[in-house]
Amino acid sequence: MSTASPVPAAPSGTGSHGAAPSGAVPPAPSLTPTTAARLAADLAALPYTTGAVEALLGPMAVSALDREHAEAARAVLAAGVSEPDCPLAAMAGAFMLGDPVPAADLAAAVPALGLDGLREAGLLMDAHPGDPEGTVRAACDLSPYDADEPGPMWVASDQTALQRRGPLPAEHVLGVGRASLTLAGAVQRREVDTALDLGTGCGIQTLHLLAHARHVTATDLAPRCLDYTRFNLLLNADVLGLDRENMGERVELLAGDMLTPVAGRRFDMVVSNPPFVITPRTDPDAPVMVYRDGGREGDRLVAEFISAIPAHLNPGGTAQMLANWEIPAAESGADDGPLASASAGASTASAGGSSAESWDARPRRWVAEGAAAVSAAEGRDVPVQAWIIQRDLQDAAGYAETWLQDSSLELDPEQYQRRYAQYLADFAARGVRGVGFGHVWLRRPAADGSQAGAWTHTEELTQPIDDAIGGAWAAAVARRDRLAAGRGTDRVEAADHGAASDHAEATDHGEGPAGGEGAVVGKGVGADPALATLRSLHLTVAADVTEERHQRFGAEHPEVILARQGAGFRRTARLDTATAGLLAASDGELTVGQIVGALGALLELDERAQTALLVAVRELYEDGFLVEVG
Repeated sequence: MSTASPVPAAPSGTGSHGAAPSGAVPPAPSLTPTTAARLAADLAALPYTTGAVEALLGPMAVSALDREHAEAARAVLAAGVSEPDCPLAAMAGAFMLGDPVPAADLAAAVPALGLDGLREAGLLMDAHPGDPEGTVRAACDLSPYDADEPGPMWVASDQTALQRRGPLPAEHVLGVGRASLTLAGAVQRREVDTALDLGTGCGIQTLHLLAHARHVTATDLAPRCLDYTRFNLLLNADVLGLDRENMGERVELLAGDMLTPVAGRRFDMVVSNPPFVITPRTDPDAPVMVYRDGGREGDRLVAEFISAIPAHLNPGGTAQMLANWEIPAAESGADDGPLASASAGASTASAGGSSAESWDARPRRWVAEGAAAVSAAEGRDVPVQAWIIQRDLQDAAGYAETWLQDSSLELDPEQYQRRYAQYLADFAARGVRGVGFGHVWLRRPAADGSQAGAWTHTEELTQPIDDAIGGAWAAAVARRDRLAAGRGTDRVEAADHGAASDHAEATDHGEGPAGGEGAVVGKGVGADPALATLRSLHLTVAADVTEERHQRFGAEHPEVILARQGAGFRRTARLDTATAGLLAASDGELTVGQIVGALGALLELDERAQTALLVAVRELYEDGFLVEVG
């Protein structure tokens, strides 16, 4: 029920950490094929769905639950519901709110499995002292989960902070959170033979992967996570098309740290919501949250993952993950303190002549290290492609507040203050100026050259974007592949506007005019075969793109012309006369080359200006403002 947001959200767990303290949470629930079928039938018949729960509680209460506030929902249930709704109210009260509910009502909700079956599965516990007579409590969270693909499901996980009425324990297994939804929506879905869900948590990504992967391997360091994943697979087997008696045909669950359980293996697709959260490691007694903390210093876990994953991809294989990366302060001469806000940007020059490292410098280095490692292992040059998007940037204080509140540590003020101070000291000691959060996409291109060679593209997208950008992202990659036949050798693209090293040769999205006067021609771009391919394409403006013009009253011509996307990445491109004219003329009848030639004659553009216009068109095409007809 949650929505995606550029603000960081909790990842799931794969990282290295010590054993969780015993007795802090109940054992993970478990089902047999028979009890799973009975429970699924009960929940479907009730019906226990997001739509039914919203109809019962109302949209306001459901929205409040998404924000981890249960008071509105409790008020609705306390006011009373109709007798036919009592079983659904008992399910929602017990498994979504963590409240005691009448045992008779809950029994009516699960007639096939019964209360004894719930207890045997580990889903039910006795009432607490002081609870009303004849009531029972749920031992975990079990919530309906709407998914377009593979379909509506139910997901079990540990109880949330609002259900526990206290901070989360270290061994907490997270349910469907914003990060889970963000990653699921960003994955570029395609039919594959083998997929890996690294750090599966309660199994959200595995549930989605089974809709288009013949076989899925799910790993996690924490056995409780794998227990929850197994529970959710059994419960949702009908929707997933799994044989409950023989799930191993399509799903494999492995315990271990990072990629250790799949050493030496390759996959067509890797998806991971790893424990990327940076937490101070100076205190040996500090808890390591299974669902988010990797137990490494700083962003080392993300660095290890990005540099190691290319060796686990088949040719044409892709990897997608959420991550954060530290942004170091300037080495010397910076006029901002070590705890200064990062909101002013990640690559501005300091007063003393030294500049802070660009936000993308570290992720780019990890990609290069991964390519070098796999090339050395195979004894030949193996290209790696990367697309890294920064969605949010926080300073040390903001980062500390985000993750302390995530674990509800404000409920323990003394520990909150101690951990807050540790965060600030940790970032200051390592000279960290800020922390970026976003998406990482990696690909080992196909061996036949159809996907070109190595390239790394980085960009900051802080505007609102669609919750499900996977389709738009896949289409963007496909457009790059469309030009790949003529792209030639392994290199970082001349028009790759996110790279610090390319700033002098490229134009950032929305920062300057695309094409015409002021457009920049990359090194050797006039001879780039990709532009020859582009010239032959019949393009039209994408259906979601609109034009926006700004001019002063009485002015003869607009001073600013913008193209805006209404879907996908929702980019904005600033145009000049030439690029605006080209978009207006792009109706699919003429090729790009024909339109550029006509505009060149009309606007008296020399050869260099026409080439610059082609470069701008390439960027507009790759970013989805222009699409190929048919």
